[in-house]
Amino acid sequence: MESPLFSLALVAGGLALFLHGLEFSADAFRRGLGSQAQRLMTTMGQSPFLSFLFGSFMALLSQSTTAATAFAVGLVDVGALSFASSLLVMMGASVGTTIVVFLLSLDLIRWSPLLLALSLAAERLGPRRFSNWARLFSGIALLLMGMLLIGQGVDPLARSEGLRELILKGSGSALLLAILSLGATALFQSSVPVLALAIALASGGLLSPSAFLPVVLGSRIGNAATVLLAGHGGRHNARALALSTLLFRVIGVAAVIPLSGLFMTLASRLAPTAGGQIAWLQFLVAWLNVALLLPFSTALGEFALGRARRKRGDVGEPRFLDPLLAPYPQVALPLLAREMIGLANHVEELVFRVLHCQGERDHLETLGRGVRELARSCMDFIVAMTPPGDDESAQAEYASLTYSMAALKEIIDIASRRLLPMACAPGRAMAMLRAEEAEWATFVTTLNELVGEALGVLALGDRKGAFRAATLFRSYGEREEALRRELARKGFHPGSRGEMEAWDFLAATGALARASMELVRGETGHWEYPIDKEVSRR
Repeated sequence: MESPLFSLALVAGGLALFLHGLEFSADAFRRGLGSQAQRLMTTMGQSPFLSFLFGSFMALLSQSTTAATAFAVGLVDVGALSFASSLLVMMGASVGTTIVVFLLSLDLIRWSPLLLALSLAAERLGPRRFSNWARLFSGIALLLMGMLLIGQGVDPLARSEGLRELILKGSGSALLLAILSLGATALFQSSVPVLALAIALASGGLLSPSAFLPVVLGSRIGNAATVLLAGHGGRHNARALALSTLLFRVIGVAAVIPLSGLFMTLASRLAPTAGGQIAWLQFLVAWLNVALLLPFSTALGEFALGRARRKRGDVGEPRFLDPLLAPYPQVALPLLAREMIGLANHVEELVFRVLHCQGERDHLETLGRGVRELARSCMDFIVAMTPPGDDESAQAEYASLTYSMAALKEIIDIASRRLLPMACAPGRAMAMLRAEEAEWATFVTTLNELVGEALGVLALGDRKGAFRAATLFRSYGEREEALRRELARKGFHPGSRGEMEAWDFLAATGALARASMELVRGETGHWEYPIDKEVSRR
């Protein structure tokens, strides 16, 4: 007889392999979705049925209702899906994972090593276009093999009378089981491993039938907790969908509690095995939840949108970025573009206020700090993003956005860290610069227009705006030179601290102008030569 320590090692190793299979298959699914995402996005929102089906499909293949729900929020944010349809995706995702749990309750797990062998053979020997889907089935095979190891570890433990009585006694509290199930689901960010472990324990006789339903109900609310965490932040649609998910699941669980006896009777009649009964329970609970609230999805969405609506948040709070969507380039890139457009609006305000010294110093510093935080969130999102695969259009957009984001960050650093402290600080340097009224006014106006035009190219994608920016860049150079000559003519040379600050300010504005042109190049793809040369040719 195997020692209890070795049996626990098998359970721990099986659970680890199971979780690795979840992650592996989810990653393969993201890669397999690839260029097909755009076509799915345009077709799935055409009818309520397709939206519901898409949610089920996403949850089934990714083994995560959280990923499917976050994907739906991303589609709403890029305008490919209405919020009402995203609710249907969420409801579909809530039943998609029930199929996975059914597979785990069957004896098919004994064939998981063969599935792994066939999947690896298909990946190595089959056509390249099928390799990602072969990896998906490899992940599913690893998941099933994890279940096989857990079952082998639980079986010897079940034969130990002392341990069996201890576990059965500890599982006597329905409330405690529900709380543990909820917490474990939130920890794993999926109900699948929790229910898989429950199936293994029940099949080994270590979980009494009275504990089946509390585990299922706890895991169901635990899934809402993961969606709440995903929706926590500044994104209005994410908060609204997270609240909808919580209400949807809590109401569904509350409706099941008075019918507990009926559900247990139905499950025992539908499946003779303990594992099968757990699978049927979570299936019945999920579909009753959908049947109860599907007719009221519109009202649920309106209520959640109203509750999630709030005043404009801090400038540094991202509105569209969600790390859960970073692995999906077809959705992540449009979200990043929208966030960068919002960031550009804040940057334009910051530059204008700094150059014209409008507003209190504290307000300007808060604005500068906010745009830096938002820029850092955009950069972190880019780092977390999965680069596009074979989609040439997505590759070009990825290259353009990453280049533009680097230039935009440079503009932000110059405006908030170099110009702001000097422009709005009383001192001899700025006083003497502003004393040249005509030169200073045209200099500031031209620079402000240049930055605004570059940011407009980012927001509108206007290639003609790129040449207007190039013209302004040349004009800025002329204005800057005129200002320098006028200051030098009056004997304003480097020497005192104030004079050095003035020349430093002019150096920073020159860097700001060049960074603006880098932003234009990133948006227009003029990598090889400066755009102002193109202007001179015309």
